[in-house]
Amino acid sequence: MIYFNKLTLVTLLFFSFTYLFSQQKIDTKLSYEEIENKIEEHHNDSKIMWKYINTYIKKAKQEKNTEALLYAYRYASVYSEYPKSTKYSDSAIIIGESSKNKEYITSAYINRGQIFMRENYYQRAIDDILKANKLSYEIGNEYIIFKTIYLLAQNKMYLS
Repeated sequence: MIYFNKLTLVTLLFFSFTYLFSQQKIDTKLSYEEIENKIEEHHNDSKIMWKYINTYIKKAKQEKNTEALLYAYRYASVYSEYPKSTKYSDSAIIIGESSKNKEYITSAYINRGQIFMRENYYQRAIDDILKANKLSYEIGNEYIIFKTIYLLAQNKMYLS
């Protein structure tokens, strides 16, 4: 009888742990777009959202996908608190600069500039947005040109 109770207890514990851990595992076979949708879908539940952000970062690193890693760090910087947010945005800049892709670099500097704006570091924000503005003229992307001009004006207003 005691053997039966121990076996039953062990079986129940095994299935309980299996169920618990299966609920926390996130499918890394999701596409980047599906992961982004899950992040947006769960933005009100930070625990689940961060599992998807970390999955995004892990997947991009494993696949050596520079663009995806840049976007993953941008998500992490937007949804984290200062000063951790600047660490993620710094990582995005490092990834962008190492890729030598001016669009990635521009995107990363805009991201960090917006993080600095959110934290009321307007001069630091202007420095980053000016870098992004200069690069946007080099790549000829009018949308980014006007976005950086808008952000510069917004910062100037706060500094006045």
